Amino acid sequence: MSVWAGPDVTDDAAQMLRPPFDGVSDVFDPSERVIRLEGAANEVLSFRLALIGPGVLDVGVEDLTSAGNRIGRDRISIYRMQAVTIDRWPAWRLRFVPPEQDVREVADVLVPRNAPRGGLPAGGAKDSPLVLWFDVDIPEDAVAGEYRSKVHISSDGRVAETVDVVLTVWPFGLPDDAGPLVIGDIEQRSLFAQHVRRGGVAYGPARIFADDPARADLEAVLADTVKLLGDHGVRVAMPRLYPVIKIDANRQVSVDWTDYDRVASLVLGVAGRSRAMGGFWSIPFDLSFPRQPSYPAELSPAYANVLRAYLAEAAAHFADRGWLERSVLREPFGDPLNPATSDQLRHFSYAIRKADSRLRVVSRLFPQDMTAQGWPAEGSQAPLESVDVWAPPAQFLDCAAVARDAGSAAWLTMDRPPFSGTTDLRAPLADVRVLAWQGYQAGAEAVYIGPVNNWPAVEAAKPQACAAYDPAVLLYPGSAFGLDRPVPSVRLKALRRGVQDAAYLALLASRGREHICTALGDSLAPLFAAQAAGVHYADGRAWAWVRQNEWWRVARRIMADELLATVDGDSTDASDLPETLRWRRFMGATRRAHFKVEGVRVQQAGTSPGEHARIVCTASCYNQSRTPVDGTLRFEKLPVGWVADSMVSRPLEVPPGYVGRVALRASSAALAWNEGGVINVPLLFRSGEGREWRSRARLCHLTAQSLAAPISIDGDLEDWPTGVGNFATGFRLITAGSGSNDDDTVAPAHRTLAFVGRYADRLYFGIRCETDPAASVDTVRGNVGGIQDLVPMGHELVELLIDPTNAGTRSPADLFRIAVGPGGAVWSKGVPLDPPVGPCTSWPAGIRHATRVYADHWSVELELPLDAFPPGSREHAVWGLNVTRFDLATQEYSNWAGATNNVYDPLSLGNMTIGLPTTGGV
Repeated sequence: MSVWAGPDVTDDAAQMLRPPFDGVSDVFDPSERVIRLEGAANEVLSFRLALIGPGVLDVGVEDLTSAGNRIGRDRISIYRMQAVTIDRWPAWRLRFVPPEQDVREVADVLVPRNAPRGGLPAGGAKDSPLVLWFDVDIPEDAVAGEYRSKVHISSDGRVAETVDVVLTVWPFGLPDDAGPLVIGDIEQRSLFAQHVRRGGVAYGPARIFADDPARADLEAVLADTVKLLGDHGVRVAMPRLYPVIKIDANRQVSVDWTDYDRVASLVLGVAGRSRAMGGFWSIPFDLSFPRQPSYPAELSPAYANVLRAYLAEAAAHFADRGWLERSVLREPFGDPLNPATSDQLRHFSYAIRKADSRLRVVSRLFPQDMTAQGWPAEGSQAPLESVDVWAPPAQFLDCAAVARDAGSAAWLTMDRPPFSGTTDLRAPLADVRVLAWQGYQAGAEAVYIGPVNNWPAVEAAKPQACAAYDPAVLLYPGSAFGLDRPVPSVRLKALRRGVQDAAYLALLASRGREHICTALGDSLAPLFAAQAAGVHYADGRAWAWVRQNEWWRVARRIMADELLATVDGDSTDASDLPETLRWRRFMGATRRAHFKVEGVRVQQAGTSPGEHARIVCTASCYNQSRTPVDGTLRFEKLPVGWVADSMVSRPLEVPPGYVGRVALRASSAALAWNEGGVINVPLLFRSGEGREWRSRARLCHLTAQSLAAPISIDGDLEDWPTGVGNFATGFRLITAGSGSNDDDTVAPAHRTLAFVGRYADRLYFGIRCETDPAASVDTVRGNVGGIQDLVPMGHELVELLIDPTNAGTRSPADLFRIAVGPGGAVWSKGVPLDPPVGPCTSWPAGIRHATRVYADHWSVELELPLDAFPPGSREHAVWGLNVTRFDLATQEYSNWAGATNNVYDPLSLGNMTIGLPTTGGV
């Protein structure tokens, strides 16, 4: 039998169920067969154990013992790991996670060992490892020292292997209630329906009434779920739990709180690992409760009186129960682009204030003015006087704006990378762990993660169905494994790890080590919320936080070392960071300068392609290091015929935490290209200390071929004449090289080829998109896809992005966009983003287009009148151009210009020479 152990998570998700595990070497010593763990009192440690061998396999553990002290085996939980399959990627993952990290089978389901189905014992196999997850829960009163235990591995009822476990408990404990609260919503109807049956059918009531025959079962599953979440640091809210309300003909309100109070008391009274998980509750109120009239509520004084009476009653009742000070009222309006939202919020807020001034209002809107970002004035800013706690999606959380609204507080509402971490199954596990860190760094009262059990409405829902329905679920129905309670996910464990990290940070701060907290946070997760925006608020930066799990583990050990130093009475000056080897490795790996070539523009003054070409290459440096970046950037080797401008090297000085940009310029009497319209020009940055960084500028160019006759627009590319320099290929994935411009090898699975020509006053484009012969192409009319996170998701399509000025501005409003798929076409001036980033208007371009679908490819032809572009456009001989493709079958987004993360940045376009004005054909 083969036995392997490893850390809780790995960087390579494919290795989670495939030994030998990667990870830190001090977790498991295969030669000595010892698992080594270190942690604080009141901390849970985790590791994985893989077994490969025949027979029926099972495991048992002994108590952890030291000289005179013991941690019982009941503090060790064992789960069998199972995988779920991913079939679609979200847009943010396509932009920020390199394709080599794509794993379709994700180890996420943790089945308790005692589950009737899917637990232990289990059949082993020589080629299929049995992988187990262990939680070791160190009591809050554990005595410091070294504890030992053994894991006994049996095959067919006989002990076949034994692995030693050595646990070192450090002489300090993690505090309770440290850092921001992590709040998750329970959908009780779904929870009950998956675990309770009545009369032989699934039973999912909205309320638990005292006389319900299934009351005991309902309360038991609710209590088990609250405890499971509480054990992982998640406070529970039940926004769909309501009391019984009656409104008579005279609009008098009476509320029966009896059943509500019993359930609320149960939830707030359930103990977590070492404490009651109370401290937060939500007053029942939303757009459906109290029920609104059919006409607009803001126009109804009668409804305002009902709402005011109900909320006054709720506030008085919560105060009487001792809950009011730890309760919030979530306002139900979250669409800032709806012109009625601000008026609705003012209307409801007036009723709330009149009901009881003690009610704390949590709003999903935000305090900053967004009119400068292209938002309509009616929806650009929420009324400040109406909100006590700002909780917008993290993308719109501007901590500085919240601070300016004196007296208000903030929640970090989970969004998606890079604006916040996420519990999404399709994200790396570091994206889950970072959530609590971000809440701590933001000074937020809470981190709100939304529903934890948003399951499909089917009986005994399997984990796969749940993951497909909502990839952010943190619990799976236990009914699939014969259990009457939910089972946890690996992501729930990663979230707990982050909560425990926040407890380390709080403990360090309480002992005068705030500078350590700042240094670690700025190293691991320097960007989040609104500060993660790049060119504009919708353009998140690529380097928001560290995703290598090794450095998160190193950070935890650094925090432990600092705390151990305080226990030992170390009086090191807090103004300096310790210069240990571990610190130096950590800082060297996480605090780096990130260079990126943002675009290469070509301007041309002559009438012939390549004549008097002026080249401008823009590069940037995001300096995450602790010291200023100071040096020079230059073209390392110019192509034949190129001449650099008078300043061969350009100075670049970037303070820590800032972004600096520099433009390199050259000229050429003739430009040469490879067959795909691309030339790579090497760049060199040399710092003042002599350190060097090398990259390549991807200069893309094609020429509109002079056509002897107009192209027949029928989708068939066979009539396109051969030419030189008039076609584009060599498309790159938008995540290629993670934004470094160094990697031209990350190509999409299917080849795309684009042609361009000109006849008289019209441009012609032909695009050929290779497909998998085994996969069908979506030809449903109208299917051209909407844009999500700067990726046109949902349908097979190609885009033409054109800037006649080729000025390299940063606004998508300056682009002309044409999107074409087998199902249709749309075009606009500007990019139709939602929410908007600048104006986007209709474009009466008079474009003709046609598509054809073949067995191994589909193709499109377009005819664009030059007169469709603004007057003066033809005065520019070179236009900005990019051709992009979303491949629905492979879930890949690629583009010819090699733009990374954001193709809708005009600076990142390629270049297209159309020639100067002529008469007749060109």
